[in-house]
Amino acid sequence: MSEKLYAMQLKLRRRRLSAIKKGFIGLIDVGSSKIVCLILKFTPEIGNQKSADDKVDLPSNVAFRIIGTATTRSRGVVFGEIDSMDEVERGIRTVVQASQKMAGLLIEDVLVSFSGGDPRSYGIYAETKIVNREVSEFDIGNALTNCHIPDYGSEREIVHALPVNFTLDDRTGLVDPRGLVGSELKVDMHMMTLERSVVRNVVHAIKKCSLGLSGISFAPYLSGLSSLTEDELEIGTGCIDMGGGTSGLAIFFRKQLIFGATVRLGGVHITSDIMKAFEIPFDMAERIKTLHGGLFSTGRDDRDLIEISDLNSDTEKERKKISRSELIGVIRPRVEEIFEELRLQLDESGFD
Repeated sequence: MSEKLYAMQLKLRRRRLSAIKKGFIGLIDVGSSKIVCLILKFTPEIGNQKSADDKVDLPSNVAFRIIGTATTRSRGVVFGEIDSMDEVERGIRTVVQASQKMAGLLIEDVLVSFSGGDPRSYGIYAETKIVNREVSEFDIGNALTNCHIPDYGSEREIVHALPVNFTLDDRTGLVDPRGLVGSELKVDMHMMTLERSVVRNVVHAIKKCSLGLSGISFAPYLSGLSSLTEDELEIGTGCIDMGGGTSGLAIFFRKQLIFGATVRLGGVHITSDIMKAFEIPFDMAERIKTLHGGLFSTGRDDRDLIEISDLNSDTEKERKKISRSELIGVIRPRVEEIFEELRLQLDESGFD
């Protein structure tokens, strides 16, 4: 890896380890429709272990529980990217303060996730000779250093560089080769980049809120880790994360991310279609979508009527009614479009 990437990742890792030692860390998800903050409290240390490069005592059991949570409507975020810094800063401060009040403590370090930035995935490969015939952390580090990083452009930033598979001599599919004996170690990695300006805006927003950044993650990647079962992660599964302004795709194999992508279509577009089709306010369209929306028609949909306010009426008391089948007729084409775009991304990934 390049020295710049190594230094940046090492700095973020040290902040994460320090947060774990303190016992608390914040998680912030900056989305197009809402901003969420969770505060995690780690379990008390049950026997300590040393981190080799950071000299930080780590709890052997890093289980956690959520002690604070808050959410607010997102303003100033378009397609998962910051469009108005002041609005986003205000939203982050709101959820952080509310979650801190619930937890009864102040947080210093946060992990941030978002889905914008035009993610691109790369498969990279490297190998190294084993020094003492027994694989050590030094050998793994040496192999990762030898990875040939493609020219991804000066306007992009690496956010994930994860080992997917290790091969020791003729044995492949290894998750952790440390302690095994061999002569040649090979590693397959997945690397993801985002637009540098998008990443910098997120980092700047966190700094303006007087918080320390401990890491940046691709939101659909975290969605897959949190929702897929262990077997699904192992055998190979694609996870679709349908958000407000974007819909993301994350493909996992052997419990590792091997591809990620997003399309600039989401729930907001469905709500906008309803708003335009029935000439109603956005908030009312969102409520109707949530309470009555669907994709599959039934025999009684023509008889299920939904009352909505008529903007063209002179009196507020006058209302018009639409059938659920009409509502489905508006929602389904947009959802089909979203899945068609995700299908194209899946085809281009090579893992279809």
